[in-house]
Amino acid sequence: MILDAHVYLGQCLFGYGQSLAEVNANMDRLKIDRAVLVPVKPRDYHLGPMNELVAKAVQEHPDRFLGLCRVDPWQGEAAIAEVRRGFEELGACGLYLDPWEENFPANDDVVIPVLQAVHPYHKPVLINAGHLRVSHPTQVRDIAARFPDVQFVACNGGQITSVASCSLRPGRCLRLAPMW
Repeated sequence: MILDAHVYLGQCLFGYGQSLAEVNANMDRLKIDRAVLVPVKPRDYHLGPMNELVAKAVQEHPDRFLGLCRVDPWQGEAAIAEVRRGFEELGACGLYLDPWEENFPANDDVVIPVLQAVHPYHKPVLINAGHLRVSHPTQVRDIAARFPDVQFVACNGGQITSVASCSLRPGRCLRLAPMW
C-alpha cells in the first residue's frame, strides 16, 4: 500500500490547493492508495471550515483518507477549542501545524498551549518543517523534547539540504539549477 502523508485539500490564500475530485484523480494517476488530508490556509484565515472540509472527505471516503485538524497557535483559546473540536467532533487523526504559513517558530511558547491540548488525545502532530527561520530541525527537536509523550512528524525537511548546499556552494548550485 502507498500512503501519501501530506496532501492539501481546498484552495489556499497563497494560490495553491486542489479539490477533492483533483485529489482523487491525482491519487489514481499516481497509484496512491490512501492519503492524509491537510487543510489549507483559506483567504479568510478561518481554519474551522477547512477542517470541516477535510472531515467531510474522510467521512465520505474512510477507506481512502485520513484527516488532520489544523490550527493557528496565535489564535490562543480559539485554537485550543478547535483542537478539541477537531478530535472530538470531526474525527481528526492528528494535528497539523504550519509554522511557515502561520508565522511562528516551531519551538515558540505560543505553541505550548496547543500541544498541551493535544497531549491527552494521544494524537500525532505533523509539523511543516524545513523552513530555516521557523521550523529548522533543531526547533522541531526542541519542541518535541518538551513533549516527549507526543508523537511528532516533520514533513518537507528536505528543503534544509537544498538551502544548506546552496549556502555552502552557491556557484555549484547556480550551475546545476535549471535556467528559465
